Amino acid sequence: MEALPGDRVKARSIVLLAIASTYVQERKIEDACRLCEEALSLPGPQCIGPILQRADDLLSELEPWRATPSVATLRQQLLDRAR
Repeated sequence: MEALPGDRVKARSIVLLAIASTYVQERKIEDACRLCEEALSLPGPQCIGPILQRADDLLSELEPWRATPSVATLRQQLLDRAR
């Protein structure tokens, strides 16, 4: 992350989502959700299809923890963004 310039927000978001996915594999669910939310914090037009797709993929990985409040919040955030 430190190697990416600050103006590369889209690339930073994709890297954050990749790290979030590793957190899911490590069962660090809160951390995964936090990083995904950070990746999605881009302004609307900046949040491009590949970012949203990776966030949806991450949500699928989080399915076993769907009752966890952080996962439910993330699911709602993605639904709201899709509207």
